Amino acid sequence: PISPYIYGINEHGDNLDEVTAGSVRQGGNRFTAYNWENNYSNAGSDWYFSSDTYLSSSSTSGACAIDLSEKAEENGVPYKMTTLQMAGYVAADKNGSVSESEAAPSARWDKVEFSKGSEFSLEPDLTDGVVYMDEYVNYLVKTLGDSTTSTGYQAYSLDNEPALWNGTHKLIQPDPVSPEELVSKSVELSKAVKAVDANAEIFGPALYGYIVGLYILFRAPEPASLPVCHLLF
Repeated sequence: PISPYIYGINEHGDNLDEVTAGSVRQGGNRFTAYNWENNYSNAGSDWYFSSDTYLSSSSTSGACAIDLSEKAEENGVPYKMTTLQMAGYVAADKNGSVSESEAAPSARWDKVEFSKGSEFSLEPDLTDGVVYMDEYVNYLVKTLGDSTTSTGYQAYSLDNEPALWNGTHKLIQPDPVSPEELVSKSVELSKAVKAVDANAEIFGPALYGYIVGLYILFRAPEPASLPVCHLLF
């Protein structure tokens, strides 16, 4: 059998019927500031730092991931990965361009927390100014099934191109991410995912180039409790 790690594609599911793929990754710049609770996202420097409904105009929480799961099932793609937010903030509204004076923290952004620390809800609070990553994973597990099912997500990507956050998403993170910060966040978020879906695979960091990957790997500290992760380029 051909490994699902080969012949994969990165997209939202619109063209799955045109290819034969063993896996699909839902990711890219838009997903760094994607708010799973309301489906708003921010384009960063790709398009005037616009917060809008480009990824989905649905009022159903997690609609992007739910939609991809359905399309993957229809087209026989067995392995699915979606992106979790790790930079620190996500779009709070769909009101268009965000100015530098509205950089996070501000009312234009909701804060990202990896662990909720209390009971999960399948109807997330849209007014508390916070989104929880473990609650997102739990929502997908309860809605689609866990990573062992055909409709659930087998893997999660730890955000997208963190070495470029201070450029692409400078309104969220204006300073370059250090290897220490990246490893610390990756460990914490990975543990939060595994606490909800122990069999899910974790991919990260999702880097934009080979040299950056080597820099992160060789400069990073050696955490004793680092979960098993796959490096994603």
